[in-house]
Amino acid sequence: MRKKQAYVLVTTVIILGALSTVFVLQNIAFNEQLRAQAKLIQLTKINVLQARLSLLYATNGDKSLMFDGIMATVDDQEICVSIQGRQLKVPLLVK
Repeated sequence: MRKKQAYVLVTTVIILGALSTVFVLQNIAFNEQLRAQAKLIQLTKINVLQARLSLLYATNGDKSLMFDGIMATVDDQEICVSIQGRQLKVPLLVK
């Protein structure tokens, strides 16, 4: 009788171990997906800022814009973007 109980215990431990491994891998994949979405949102904000500032520069001659916590200025046919302490340069969409 004891052999049968041990057999059930070992099988249960193996199944729980497999489920735990799947859970950990799923968590890692989910976190990577969240990071990718955050980067995509940041790139979208930069693109919107680039389009808005290019339009403002072409119509009004404005050389700076603050959008959603991101500061951008026009500098010699380029847009300098300050985001989270980093400087990024993107091209001006109008000449």
